[in-house]
Amino acid sequence: MDCDAALVDAVVAIAAAKYGDDRAHRLHQMGGSDDASLFAREVQRQGGLATYMLVGGGNQAPHHNPYFDIDEAAIPVAVDVLDELIRSTL
Repeated sequence: MDCDAALVDAVVAIAAAKYGDDRAHRLHQMGGSDDASLFAREVQRQGGLATYMLVGGGNQAPHHNPYFDIDEAAIPVAVDVLDELIRSTL
């Protein structure tokens, strides 16, 4: 997936300001299906910005695995960062 640097910068800056530099990382390697990358590519094709944000990645099981479990405590963090991102100007 080819994320837009300006959007990645904005997400990392918001997360770092709200939760600390040690909890906001610019890059995280992960394997998985390409569904998110297909959506992102189409957004970019139409002139928009796209990225992928991973929040609450403490689960050892990968996505699309029967042992994957969402950390519900991470949901408010994701909403908080996305809310700030939407309200900010890029």
